[in-house]
Amino acid sequence: MMSHIRTALLGLTALAGAAAPALADPIDRTYSFTANFLGAPYSTVTGSFTVDFDDSTSFYGAVTGLTLNNLSAPYSGTFNFAYSQGYDQIVISDEATSTNPFFGVGAADDSSANHFTLFIYDALSSAPTSAIQYTVDGGDRDYTPYGQVSFSFTDNAAGAGSGAVPEPASWALMLGGFGLVGGAMRSRKRSVSFA
Repeated sequence: MMSHIRTALLGLTALAGAAAPALADPIDRTYSFTANFLGAPYSTVTGSFTVDFDDSTSFYGAVTGLTLNNLSAPYSGTFNFAYSQGYDQIVISDEATSTNPFFGVGAADDSSANHFTLFIYDALSSAPTSAIQYTVDGGDRDYTPYGQVSFSFTDNAAGAGSGAVPEPASWALMLGGFGLVGGAMRSRKRSVSFA
C-alpha cells in the first residue's frame, strides 16, 4: 500500500511541476492626458487609454489589450499599440504601428483623415511623460512637445486584493493529496482491532 501512495505522490508532484507556467509581470494601466497647443481647430485635446499586456518582450501593432476610454478629438481607424522594452516606451495610434513606431508612426500620411498618436516615455516607471502627434484632415502634423502634456496614470491591478487563481495542476495536486490522506486514514481504520 505504501508503495502505491509513494508512486501516486511522485506522479502528482511531477504533474504539478510540468504544468506550472512561468509567471509574467502583467501591466494594467490607465493613462489620462490633457494636451495644449495642438493648434486649430483643437487647441486642447483630452483622452484616456487603458493598456493591459505582458512587458517581458517588445511588440508592435497589438489591438488586444488596448481600450480607448475617451478622446475629445476625431480620429480615423482602429487604435493599436506598441511597446519597446529596451526604451520603456508605449506608442498608441490609429495609424499602423507594425513597423518600428518609436521614431515616428509607421503609416504613410493619409491625405484626408484625422490621425492621433500618443507617445508615452518611461511608460512603466513611477513618473511617465508623454507627447502627442495629431493630424487634422490630412494636413500638417501638430506635435505637442515633450512636457506640454498634463499626464497621469493609474495602476488598475494595484490594491485589488484578489489573490492568484490556482492552476489546474495545483488543483489536481491538492485533490490528490486529500484523496491519499483519506485513503491512508481509511486503511488505518481497517487495521485497528479491539480485543
